[in-house]
Amino acid sequence: MAQNHVALAAGLNSILPGIGTLAAFSGVRGYSRELETEADDEGLRLVVNAGYDAREAPKLFAHLQEQLREEKQSEPFFFGTHPALDARIENYRARIEAQGLGKKAGATNAEAFLSHTRAAVYDNAVLDLRAGRFVAAERGARKFAALDPGSPRGPYLFGEIARQRSDGEWDAALDDYRRAVALDARYPDPHRAIGLILYKRGEKSAAREAFEKYLSLSPAATDRGYIEAYIGSSK
Repeated sequence: MAQNHVALAAGLNSILPGIGTLAAFSGVRGYSRELETEADDEGLRLVVNAGYDAREAPKLFAHLQEQLREEKQSEPFFFGTHPALDARIENYRARIEAQGLGKKAGATNAEAFLSHTRAAVYDNAVLDLRAGRFVAAERGARKFAALDPGSPRGPYLFGEIARQRSDGEWDAALDDYRRAVALDARYPDPHRAIGLILYKRGEKSAAREAFEKYLSLSPAATDRGYIEAYIGSSK
């Protein structure tokens, strides 16, 4: 368990030094309420000493709380249950006010953070989708689209979410895939996805065209044989 916390802290510190320390202290479990609160205080101290804005610290727990509400989950193992999230948010806010830390404008480095985490946001949304966590996947897709509105991967991911939810959302999925193509017609994945939906709808001529476009853009695709079989049965 301790090794996992150290690994997570190291990963976060590679993005923004100091933040990994806060996360590591947040992962303490099995301690008394007093010791866990002490760990939170130490994490806050280290964040402030690293030059970051103390007012950002409670947002870590607030974002987690919002996510849990959306997915109707109980509090996760990582953050423990003593004190609960509400208490930990209040603890941070009380410490910040008592120590006058809110009056000191530390660094947030939002631009650097978003730049470094953009790819991770997308990859995490894809993993959520693969696990069938559609609410989390959609939240990640929205976040990625806001970070990189010019990327075709945002609307493509929205299309994948709509397609995999139910057959009834195929129209919405097609709209998303076509938005992705409009952003970058050289991005191959939406063409494949369009072909799959059109094929299942019996629009085989249009499906074949989409499949052929996909293979022309991605000649080394690992699913080439699979797609060629679709093309063969579309003639």
